[in-house]
Amino acid sequence: MEALSRRVRKLGTGLMVISQVVEDFLGSPVGNVIVRNCHTKLLLRQEEVAIPAVRDTFGLSPAECALLRDAAPGSGIVIVGRERAAFQGAAPPELHHALCTDARTASAN
Repeated sequence: MEALSRRVRKLGTGLMVISQVVEDFLGSPVGNVIVRNCHTKLLLRQEEVAIPAVRDTFGLSPAECALLRDAAPGSGIVIVGRERAAFQGAAPPELHHALCTDARTASAN
């Protein structure tokens, strides 16, 4: 993964890595190399225990940390290069229904 992340960047292509356990990913040397080689990063809601690692890795402000700690589903921060912005993703109802993973919401539709 480490070598692949370096190669794809040089070739102008992309690599997508998704992790639900951010501490494990950021705590590994390979994970850190992958993060450094990704131009675009999407950070969604984080548990309180993950905030210090995410803050240190991405240089987040206290307000950005609070946003990630309290983010609603589909909300977060996108980082592209040195620029960053908060976002709220929204899907049309038919797409939301097709993609929904919350059994409580899916059964209501």
